[in-house]
Amino acid sequence: PELEKASELSGTVVILMGLSKLPEIVEIYSKNGKTETKIAIISNGSLPNQQQISGKINSILNQFEENPIPAPAVIVIGEVVGLISESKIDKKFNLEIAY
Repeated sequence: PELEKASELSGTVVILMGLSKLPEIVEIYSKNGKTETKIAIISNGSLPNQQQISGKINSILNQFEENPIPAPAVIVIGEVVGLISESKIDKKFNLEIAY
């Protein structure tokens, strides 16, 4: 029920540990007419071995089959995913933590 409600929102949705539910996520978003919504799957984010794929709801299952990403992974859904390619971040995020 929570995912169905989240799919109705216009903001960014972040799903932790949801890789096994990817087909269900795609189905729910598709039923809500959001097949063109941007989505990214990121494993080992910010680490040297980071892996990611991104696309749209209507293509992500095929992309995942061609380039499987290992669990655990973070799934990010929404327009913010477009910032990954716009900022030329392909494989890694350079993060700085200030204390």
